[in-house]
Amino acid sequence: MADYNINAVTRRVVFSGSAGVGPYAFTFEILAQTDIAVYKNSTKLVLTTDYTVTINANGTGSVTLVVAATGSDTITIIGSRAIERTTDFVTAGDLLASSLNEQLDSQIVMIQQLAEENKRTIKAPAYDPADVADGGTANLTLPAAADRANQVLAFDASGNPIATEEIGDWKVDWAAATSYANRDLVKDPVTTSIYRCNTAHTSSGSAPISSNADAAKWDLVIDSSDYILKGGDSAVAPDRVLSITQSDSTPDIGHAAVYIDYNSSGSTPVTATRNKIGVWIDMDSTSTSSVSIGTEYNQYGCYVDVNQNATGDGSRVTGYYGIARTTHPSNTAQFLLGGYFVGQSNAAGDVGSIHGVLSYAYNSDSGNCNNLAGHFNIAVMNGSGTVTSAYGTYNEVQIDSGTVNAAYGIRNQVDYNGGTINNPIIMNWNEYAGGDPGVTVYGTYNTGEDINYFSGQVAIGDTTPEPSAALDVASTSKGILFPRMTTAQRDAISSPANGLVIYNTSTNKLQVRAGGAWVDLH
Repeated sequence: MADYNINAVTRRVVFSGSAGVGPYAFTFEILAQTDIAVYKNSTKLVLTTDYTVTINANGTGSVTLVVAATGSDTITIIGSRAIERTTDFVTAGDLLASSLNEQLDSQIVMIQQLAEENKRTIKAPAYDPADVADGGTANLTLPAAADRANQVLAFDASGNPIATEEIGDWKVDWAAATSYANRDLVKDPVTTSIYRCNTAHTSSGSAPISSNADAAKWDLVIDSSDYILKGGDSAVAPDRVLSITQSDSTPDIGHAAVYIDYNSSGSTPVTATRNKIGVWIDMDSTSTSSVSIGTEYNQYGCYVDVNQNATGDGSRVTGYYGIARTTHPSNTAQFLLGGYFVGQSNAAGDVGSIHGVLSYAYNSDSGNCNNLAGHFNIAVMNGSGTVTSAYGTYNEVQIDSGTVNAAYGIRNQVDYNGGTINNPIIMNWNEYAGGDPGVTVYGTYNTGEDINYFSGQVAIGDTTPEPSAALDVASTSKGILFPRMTTAQRDAISSPANGLVIYNTSTNKLQVRAGGAWVDLH
């Protein structure tokens, strides 16, 4: 029989499995080995198969595992005496002290067990109102299973549990003839606003929801009247995580629909996949007035500032890839820029190449276009450093192999098929203004070509050459200087054509080729 006290100790103890097989001691008293349950993590172990119990003389004891636990395991020992009475006192039978002690000890053990379990249950505070049966307002009984199925547990004004609205779901676009439950979320297919159902019903009519007969059965969650946010639904292209459309006729100046600050630091190279686009923005205007913000003229589809501030080489840093176009037949484009860029170096290190813009400009309709520029570039040097080459436009054509039908460093082509031309068509316009730089200024500098080809008339110093002249040179301060060479050099000319003119430095004579011989002109 048990001959010890049942002390006021919580009948539960938790250990880390770092002790391996144990022993894992417990300080609450038990009457038999079966009075405890042992858990390894969430698994209930089996007496003898998984563990053994040692009971000390004072009723406390320890558990030894068959298979060692580890430090990541949790060993839990709790009181688990079966709630039963196995001894019956009969009339005129013996009433022994040992039997009474065993029954009373068992009662205390079971009470302590229930007290320990009660600590781990949800319960109202001691100072809450009394239960309804005791004259109070508290009734913590759950609603019946049929009433709480697929419902959300909530509490009413008295703090008592109730089954509330059905758990909703994301239903994507609202549609007619669809059964909606409370808390269901939908997107208005017309306005793209987000709504939450507050009354279960079967929908009818058509969108938008705000003008639908069942509008009162929906609560507006996200109002997209000013900004349309789309992400992941069928209305957004699959290659876009976020699509933003701003529909405001007078947006605040300086505000950005999307601001992205992408920074890279450290010695690891940035090896982004090609054609990664931080922001893709379409700016459309359907207004009949000029596209402007107040009296401002600048509208940017995207404003990008890309900086290379580290000591590493910037292989290809692109500020922007843009297309700007007008499609309305009555529009007059003041300045239609595919991209407006500044390629800038403020560092002391060497910069291999800075390109302001790489552009493709076109006009595909009959509207007027004052300035249609494939390149509109300004090269500026304001620093004290040395600029090896500064190009307004730099075109490079590289041929490594294969067949090339035509290779153009610069090709300008105008196709005239009718209409009125009020001003001359200028294929190339080079203009130099300012003081004498002290060096030679070339309007056009060609080197390495076999042939420089000009079709039509060539005028130098005059914009209106004589109609009968292929070459018209006009000047009141300079003359024409023919090629100068010796007789030996003249005679080395291969197959000289009749009419060829040179200045012979051996005879100091101007000579012309006539009838297969060289003839002095004076």
